[in-house]
Amino acid sequence: MAPNIEWYEYTPLNRPNRPDMPSYSYRDYGYRVGFWRMLEVTDKHGIRCCVCLNGAVLDHCPEVRDAMVERN
Repeated sequence: MAPNIEWYEYTPLNRPNRPDMPSYSYRDYGYRVGFWRMLEVTDKHGIRCCVCLNGAVLDHCPEVRDAMVERN
């Protein structure tokens, strides 16, 4: 299993005055809720994962980073 975890900017550099709300809210759910739900399932069944992520996740979501490091 290799979940994809991405950070998405609320105000992209190419449109700093126009937030992309649909795209942001779709991706925001992933690291706010989806990641933790998936983590419950993998922990319950002893599934070890690798992950595909963009580096911004490590900076903007330290709790996600710490949960991954904790599980090696």
